[in-house]
Amino acid sequence: MVQSSLQTAAYCISNDTFGNNPANHSSTLYQYELTPANLSTPFLSGIEIDTRPGYRGAIQLGIDGKIYRALADTFTIGRNFLGVINNPNVVGTGCNYQHDAIPLAGRMSAQGLPPFIQSFFALIEVENLCLGDGTTFEFRSDTPPDSVLWEFGDGTTSTLENPTHIYTAARIYNVVLSLTSGGSTRVYRKNVQIYDTPIANTISDIVACDADLNGREIVDLDLLATPQILGAQDPNLFTVRYFINQADADLNRNAITTPFLANVPQQTLIARIYNSNSASCYETLAFDLKIFDQPISNLVNDLEVCDDDFDGVITFDLSNQTNTILGSQNASDFNISYHSSQNDADNNSGALALSYPNTTPFNETVFIRIENALEPNCFDTTQSFDLIVNPKPVANDFSAFQCDEDGTPDGRTVFSFMSFDNSISASAVGVSVSYFINQNDADANLNALDNVSYINLTPMQNIIARATDDL
Repeated sequence: MVQSSLQTAAYCISNDTFGNNPANHSSTLYQYELTPANLSTPFLSGIEIDTRPGYRGAIQLGIDGKIYRALADTFTIGRNFLGVINNPNVVGTGCNYQHDAIPLAGRMSAQGLPPFIQSFFALIEVENLCLGDGTTFEFRSDTPPDSVLWEFGDGTTSTLENPTHIYTAARIYNVVLSLTSGGSTRVYRKNVQIYDTPIANTISDIVACDADLNGREIVDLDLLATPQILGAQDPNLFTVRYFINQADADLNRNAITTPFLANVPQQTLIARIYNSNSASCYETLAFDLKIFDQPISNLVNDLEVCDDDFDGVITFDLSNQTNTILGSQNASDFNISYHSSQNDADNNSGALALSYPNTTPFNETVFIRIENALEPNCFDTTQSFDLIVNPKPVANDFSAFQCDEDGTPDGRTVFSFMSFDNSISASAVGVSVSYFINQNDADANLNALDNVSYINLTPMQNIIARATDDL
């Protein structure tokens, strides 16, 4: 029994023997998967790889990692080829057994294999397996060939001993090397996997908003940067890692963990995107990680005014809210804008003029956006306030007269103004009426007259009534 180079599988030959007639012999190649479960059983369960007429023959692990099989028809009748298991570490038929694979230049194989004869073999070496790179091919053999033919598996060939070839698609290619020496040609094969090379898509700087203003912030690069770097590329095929410097990124060492604790205002990181099946196929990209102060929108009161012309619309000065929104924050570090919807505030669109007439009569909500002046992505839109226009109450003109019955014919008497309230306010609910000697006092709401007992000053006197909305 012979094990593969990675000790994932073992192989043996079993045969039935009946005399020296080739028709009476059958030879089977078995593979045994060397798993802990299999090895713990009394009897290994094998996989039948190949069965055909033939006699027993030795198997041997070659210097190239392949397993070679001596072939014979009977005890005395050999064959002038060796069989080969090209991928002995692969379980099942994927091990790629080929019968009559190695010609022996007229010599014969029988039951055994001698000490390894280098001249029968060539070791194919391949480097640069990334799509778009120049893939180099070399071979090692103790017998210098007279001529060389490389078949790269994509329809192209080369007669150079050490050619370079650029593949146009990522897949497995069956490369064939034919070495001719002294009129005899030996053929060697190797499966060459060409891997997709990723593209590191350019990304915008990654911004972290420092919520607690301590100069540090945890940043999830996998969430914020990786999707941009990948673009439309398959995340199952490519991996993105992050590094502090270019040297570590190129060597794929000392990758930083993500989420990542950023603790300086600005630093440059290196992203490395590579093929998950071949880390040597990669690209790198530098980008900046920046920390900015996160603003806080402080709670403000509604702006409330009285209507001046019964239409429910007043021009408000929205900047009256600015200082309250800022609180202790520096006004030069932050910008404040006002918006008619939460969506507009979130997207920083449709900012309202600071001198703003409400468009919805009597009541309208304004949404606040406060953002870092250097980085608009650090913002707060959690607060809003209402513009309230209280309806202007009606104040009807009213004429009141009363007889002078106090015994003194001077045209003066006691008036109870409160009895006129409903006539002046049109019986409005939530409206109070007060009375003044002149317009200035009424406008300033100063020196209101006694509305229960007032004695007129002249027989004919104008009184100014003020109707006030109490709601």
